[in-house]
Amino acid sequence: MDKITRIILILTAILIIGIAIASAFVFISQKPDEEKIIGTWNLESILIAGNPTTGTSGMEIEFKSDGTYDTVVYKGTWQIKDGKFQMTNFGSTALEDGLRYTFTNDDSRLTLYNDDSSLKYEIIFSKKT
Repeated sequence: MDKITRIILILTAILIIGIAIASAFVFISQKPDEEKIIGTWNLESILIAGNPTTGTSGMEIEFKSDGTYDTVVYKGTWQIKDGKFQMTNFGSTALEDGLRYTFTNDDSRLTLYNDDSSLKYEIIFSKKT
């Protein structure tokens, strides 16, 4: 094997190892969804069948690490089960059954939604800083 081929193989191996380490770092640094939810959030909006509800916008909700939550009005439990976010005692059977959820890239917004029912729900929270 000549000198140039060896250098190319060594550089290729270094590149592959670097990519593997960078990928592992990104994977390891991501928090589980349950940890992302813990904290105080502001309820921005609730849309039911595309129509906004009244009286809940701006309400603070604290999701605790023990699986409970508190608001001025509601107290109950929360969990992620089978890829859905569930809450008890929030006045919504859709939340008790579970809604799908997404976070923004910086984890500052949480959107709960359903796409498997004729009555569409969308609930948006923003993380309080």
